[in-house]
Amino acid sequence: LCDLVGPGVIRHIWLTFSESSPNWLAKDGAADPSEIVLRCYWDNQKEPAVETPLGDFFAAGFGRRAEIKSVPVQVQGGDSYNAFWAMPFFTRARITVTNESKLPLAALYFGIDWTEEVLSADTAYFCAQYRREFPTPMGQDYLLLDAEGQGHYVGTVLSVRTRSPEWFGEGDEKLGIRN
Repeated sequence: LCDLVGPGVIRHIWLTFSESSPNWLAKDGAADPSEIVLRCYWDNQKEPAVETPLGDFFAAGFGRRAEIKSVPVQVQGGDSYNAFWAMPFFTRARITVTNESKLPLAALYFGIDWTEEVLSADTAYFCAQYRREFPTPMGQDYLLLDAEGQGHYVGTVLSVRTRSPEWFGEGDEKLGIRN
């Protein structure tokens, strides 16, 4: 999607793509948002700081097109995906989208807004990682974050699928912090 020379901050990512069901762009259907992977690399790092299915990055789990209304992420009408996270980089920002489906990515339109700006040496990177367990091991806690160092944890998109349509899920949230 982009290969930018910094320093700078990505301020907005907008994109839209074809529905996965058969349509005028793909008569046999197109790649599902859960099969398209978004990766962001900061400052020539070999490993991505962001690696997640496209739908999940925009808080629409399980590849479903869903309207999302929040401050950092908005999905309008289920098909106009917007992220307003500040994503700073010192020398280079590279964002890729990879279709990992057997079906085509029939259409992808996007825009990335960014500003050139000097960053302080202690500026933190934006990171987001996708993780999944299905089924989760019975009686074991599900780990959301295991991190070291300074930074800000801003949240989790948690999509839950139950085995019974009548069961809503139950459990206690736990937070353990190690120093």
